[in-house]
Amino acid sequence: MIVTINKLDSKGRGIVKDKNPIFVDNALIDEVVDIEITKQVSKYALAKVVKYIKTSPKRIKPICPYFGKCGGCQLMHLSYQDQLSYKEDKVKEIVYRQIGNIKINNIVPSKEIYYRNKVTFHVQNNKIGFYKLQSKNIIEIKKCYLLKKEINDELENILNKKYQNNYSLVIRSGIDKLIINQPDLEETKDYVIDEINGFKFILSPTSFFQVNTKEASKLYNIVKKYLNLNSNDTVLDLYCGTGTIGLTLSKNCKYVYGVEINKQAINDANQNKKLNNISNISFTCLDAKDINSLNLKVNKVVVDPPRAGLDKKTIKYLNDNKFDTVVYVSCDMMTLVRDIKLLQDNYTICEITPVDMFPQTYHIECVCLLKKISV
Repeated sequence: MIVTINKLDSKGRGIVKDKNPIFVDNALIDEVVDIEITKQVSKYALAKVVKYIKTSPKRIKPICPYFGKCGGCQLMHLSYQDQLSYKEDKVKEIVYRQIGNIKINNIVPSKEIYYRNKVTFHVQNNKIGFYKLQSKNIIEIKKCYLLKKEINDELENILNKKYQNNYSLVIRSGIDKLIINQPDLEETKDYVIDEINGFKFILSPTSFFQVNTKEASKLYNIVKKYLNLNSNDTVLDLYCGTGTIGLTLSKNCKYVYGVEINKQAINDANQNKKLNNISNISFTCLDAKDINSLNLKVNKVVVDPPRAGLDKKTIKYLNDNKFDTVVYVSCDMMTLVRDIKLLQDNYTICEITPVDMFPQTYHIECVCLLKKISV
């Protein structure tokens, strides 16, 4: 089936406009390709390229030999500048279509395009690697170009070891050392230390932490700028993880309350509080949807939820309290837009800044500023 690619979707796949859309992996706009349908459902189809008949002038040769086989990267066939353009356009398209003409700032590029400080490998039949695209079968790898050098160096040693089959293997790198953990078998009590904006953070193997450390610094600076803190402000850091955002804000405000459902992350957050000698912050292990039970007195809020976004109770909490400022940090554009639409009656959506935390992939982090509507 020979087709012409019309555009790219939000996951970096080529789109063919047929009766129903066909999503084609590893295909760029205006390319003419011979495709094979790999999955057909009622409203769409998935396809792979059998042959490239006409390629895009923007196509480059990926540095990684596993590109198109492993599912980790989706944009390595584009130059980094073209990746940034794609992501900025994607944010604008989604926001303008769903909400309207909100101010979208220029995307903040990543200083490093090979950046990950953490990785999960899978072990299967004495092979260590990643899952193949749309599969649970392992593609064995010897180097991943997204990873920091020290993790790839360790990978060479790992390949010579025997690990329990059918388990995952998590490697995390910090400024002090590197740790390896098999979370399916036994959680190691070891940890690493990393640093953002002069603050040090203790990180357990599986605790959430931004995988691109240097860009996290830029991200947190945008959050701080949007909150526009002074010594009288009291801040709620909701979905606080290991306390990274709250701790970096603590020196600019009166007090910070961090709330997070993950017990290990809260343990790490309290360790990080001690490590940085911060007294005007406290952490509570609690589901975000139950935040109302704490009866906190705060005037500014930062939320950094998982991809699923905010639940209805959290949306109600924000709407009922009408805080001076809400800063929403999001790793999923669709849930970000869904949620801020539900806050429009009480908050002005001032602007959004995209930050490229995940080069070579379709993922994009966004920071959204919302201000209370004055009556």
